[in-house]
Amino acid sequence: MKNRVQSQATVGVNWQQVWELNILAKVRNFIWRSLTNSLPTMKALQHRQVEVPEWCPLCHSEPEDGLHALVSCPAARCIWCLTSIWKQYGSVDTLEDWWNNLIRTRTPSDIEMAAVVLWSIWHNRNEVVWNGKCRSAIQILSSALDFKSQLRLTNQRAIHSHIPQRQQPFQLWSRPPESHLKCNVDAALFLDPSSYGFWMRDKKFKWWRSGGNAWGIQNPTIAKALGIREALCCIKDLREK
Repeated sequence: MKNRVQSQATVGVNWQQVWELNILAKVRNFIWRSLTNSLPTMKALQHRQVEVPEWCPLCHSEPEDGLHALVSCPAARCIWCLTSIWKQYGSVDTLEDWWNNLIRTRTPSDIEMAAVVLWSIWHNRNEVVWNGKCRSAIQILSSALDFKSQLRLTNQRAIHSHIPQRQQPFQLWSRPPESHLKCNVDAALFLDPSSYGFWMRDKKFKWWRSGGNAWGIQNPTIAKALGIREALCCIKDLREK
């Protein structure tokens, strides 16, 4: 009986497609846990005889299951609305239904970005529950973009590892001089809008980070230029303070 219930809960998911997603292994594993109802949401914990309230720890207005925590909670919706992959798929009852609708209507690149956003939303939820730390929607989306950048660098290193190259000294990040800031800018291209972000650190490792959308921009150089302009505006505001 238990095996039959488990197979019904996961029917319809194209697992081969999940395993082939070009994302970090821990994000791929998270998607598997999400779609098999293995996340420790409040309703799941109650089902396992754990004495916890069933209400969402972020909005406190609805019971928390996977679909609510990752998609329909107001905190999650604020993040999805900042992306170009958000779409209201009408009435869906499970996270699996939502995922299958996403698979049918979006490109592989969009699906991979959605997987990373799902992971970032759950990570933020846990930070709120266990550490009392809550980040803004822009900060959470920026962390998702960081994951995409990390994967891109990993893939580039894997490609270059097969190409004979002259050895170069490994460079570690170094602190900027006193009264200086070191800034990194990145951008991600989607159908519309594209996104950009920047993060800055000073000598004492105090940091600032922000990002935004670039509507109608499909050139990576222009998208990064918008990020640089945003960073310069931030520096200007800091100097005026």
